[in-house]
Amino acid sequence: MNVKQIKLIELSHLNPIAMKDFVTELQNHGFAILKTTGLEGCAAISRTLETAQSMKTFRFPAHDQTIQYTEDKRTSFKELFRWSRICLRAILKNLDANGHHNKDVLKALEYSEDINTLFPPNNLGHTPFQEGVDFSSSFYNIFHYDYGLLNHHKDRYLITVVAANVSSNTENRTCLWAKSPTVGWVNIDNILKPNEVAVFTGEDFEDLTAKLGTPIPAVLHCTRVDPTGSRLPRYDNQPDPSTPTTGNRVSMAFVLSNGADEQ
Repeated sequence: MNVKQIKLIELSHLNPIAMKDFVTELQNHGFAILKTTGLEGCAAISRTLETAQSMKTFRFPAHDQTIQYTEDKRTSFKELFRWSRICLRAILKNLDANGHHNKDVLKALEYSEDINTLFPPNNLGHTPFQEGVDFSSSFYNIFHYDYGLLNHHKDRYLITVVAANVSSNTENRTCLWAKSPTVGWVNIDNILKPNEVAVFTGEDFEDLTAKLGTPIPAVLHCTRVDPTGSRLPRYDNQPDPSTPTTGNRVSMAFVLSNGADEQ
């Protein structure tokens, strides 16, 4: 399939062609690929993914462990938070140029918690947000697929941004798949290149765009070997039984949410 060349920096500048291409990709395929070359945070994201290769568990933060953020993890979180807000703003500006129907969300995007105030105190803490601030229900995971899988699901929230280290040979390995409404199941790991991220919209965003009269459906996706197979038992530290025992993908996903009571 053909993937449009969209640069995240052009979305940040509200380039009308980039915004239109971005929305078209989301409508046609349920996801978009954005180029991030040269942007602040790319090096920290790359180092974090490289370090995650040595994780001996499926996810960070793990459910049963004390959360400890390193400097690179904090930087990765901050930049993915920034990038996800750029994506949301670009879509809304494209669909509602005057902001008549999204004033509250756009205001939250313009005045949401400053990047430099995250991880208090003094950017050294292990909890990203103070309580009650805009988008404080957003969250971030790192996954190592030697130790787990994700069955078919749609994301609940607004925007999900995914960065990954993937094998050059994705055949018969756990991969990120999305079910495009136009071409069916797409292996995103076959498309994703270094210094690129995949972007999905969630069910909260589907509801938001439906109110604008241009719904962008949340896409069905999974991370496993065969996207067409039946649902697999899912336990942390139990990978897809069909994938090799080592050398599987490592990824991070930032989920932007503005739900006051969602965590």
